[in-house]
Amino acid sequence: LSYFEQARELDPQSIEALANGGSMLQQLGRYDEALQRYETVLKIAPNIAIVWHSKGRIAYDRKDFEGARIALEHALQLQPNDPNIIHHYGLALTGLERYQEAIQQYDRAIALNPQHPFAYFDRGKTSLRLERYDTALIDLEHSIQLTPNFPEANFEIAFALLAKGQL
Repeated sequence: LSYFEQARELDPQSIEALANGGSMLQQLGRYDEALQRYETVLKIAPNIAIVWHSKGRIAYDRKDFEGARIALEHALQLQPNDPNIIHHYGLALTGLERYQEAIQQYDRAIALNPQHPFAYFDRGKTSLRLERYDTALIDLEHSIQLTPNFPEANFEIAFALLAKGQL
């Protein structure tokens, strides 16, 4: 983090230094400081999708699903075909219990990146909430095929089998 601070001292208006410093703070779990950096970046350059995406991820991690939705919609306006932003937007919608809309976003993310294990996983989990157990099992098993060491997916499969009376 000190290197980001040095870069910022050399060029206080450096968008890259501010954004990267925010990202580092976010990874360290220092969300309030990260958000301050992101807000500064967006005042200078409001059209940076990754910063809106990062703000959405922080809001999601804080269980502010509406705030996540809003930030991720900004990111999607700037990068409408980014499967990671689309996937995270689906997560925000799931958090808001807008399950059918969330599944549509996971579908879009998978269409853009068929190797996205977390989009399959989260579509499977969302299908479980809608009691679509067979669909959920297909997605959860596919997420394990893409990421074999995925204990959360195994747990969700067990839950789906239990719900179907097959465990």
